[in-house]
Amino acid sequence: MAASATVLPAGAQAAGPAHARGAVVVGQPAPGPLTSAPAAGPDAPIVCVVDGGVQDGPATSGRVVARSSVTDAPGLEDASVAHGTLVAEAALAVWPQARIASVRATTNGLSEIRHQIAAVDRCGELGASVINISIGGPHPGPAWEGLMREAVGRAVAQGRDVVVAAGNTPGPPVYPAVSLGDLAVVVDAVDASGARCPFASTGPQVTVGAQACPTWLPSGGPGQFAPVSGSSVAAPQVAAMLAALRTYAPGLDAAGRRAALTGLPGGVLDQAEVLRRVGRADLLPAPPRPVLRLDAVQQPVTMPTIPSPTLRVRWGGRGATVSVRRSPVGIRLTVRGGRRPVSARANRVLVPRRLLHGRRALSVVVADRTGATVLRQRVPVPSRSR
Repeated sequence: MAASATVLPAGAQAAGPAHARGAVVVGQPAPGPLTSAPAAGPDAPIVCVVDGGVQDGPATSGRVVARSSVTDAPGLEDASVAHGTLVAEAALAVWPQARIASVRATTNGLSEIRHQIAAVDRCGELGASVINISIGGPHPGPAWEGLMREAVGRAVAQGRDVVVAAGNTPGPPVYPAVSLGDLAVVVDAVDASGARCPFASTGPQVTVGAQACPTWLPSGGPGQFAPVSGSSVAAPQVAAMLAALRTYAPGLDAAGRRAALTGLPGGVLDQAEVLRRVGRADLLPAPPRPVLRLDAVQQPVTMPTIPSPTLRVRWGGRGATVSVRRSPVGIRLTVRGGRRPVSARANRVLVPRRLLHGRRALSVVVADRTGATVLRQRVPVPSRSR
């Protein structure tokens, strides 16, 4: 994503060297129906995590079958965040037999639209059956929306399920979830009673919710679990369910799998009810024994988001140098200060001093490769440069 974004809080208070978690529970949470399902074998469906990279840990070791990156930064993991690991852990907590593909699409916790688009295609190249995107932010404009929809549409046409987190800003889903309700399974966050979390983004685009204020994920030590909140860990629970349906109900097509998740009581993921709907009640285990629970107040933390392009202007003897940081691909930068604009297909232009004479302000316009305006800003001209 390249146009603009604010933080979409959805992550974790986590523990151990990989995360910064809060409260830890000793003892195992009640297992879901799929944790004891029959073995899926070495060809279990792959859930592709589009995020910051998945680290090896007690819950993920041996389950990550492929790692890739579509960013310009070195390495297969974004060392500044462990968000992708939490997403993978949430998927494996539902169905431990899923295989994970990790595609890095963030740098320092930020994700550009072009990287997310490339990541969706990369997941297909890695053989993923389900693609999970727990990244979001403001709408980037129609041009990038169209390119993202094309990428997701390709994945769906190839038979893949795409799952997107709705977001954690009260109100409608954030981008890309708000734009993909007809193509992807959009997931919001609910609490243990089935009520939407106070921070949840939700709306008609949402297909189903999953418990994520909090859910409980492994915390490093044996028998230790930590509370994690946010739609970013709600979405992979649904992604794992879709992967499991491909194994235990292989006769279902994409529409059938989506139908199994639609119209659930309260709009909340109920693994047992989904299995009954697809005729696999035989997989349901005996009711789990009660377990120790620790209530914790969760403040969802930052999840990967989209950087906004910004302007930088330097005034000198030759004139004004206007440059764009975090610019979209193929931009045209236009600066108007007098009768004749200065324009170039580059992220930097020089406005000669003679064009600044008598001007109080410059008008700067940045357009992407489709011609859509992604930034418009008025820059005052210092009196010494006029």
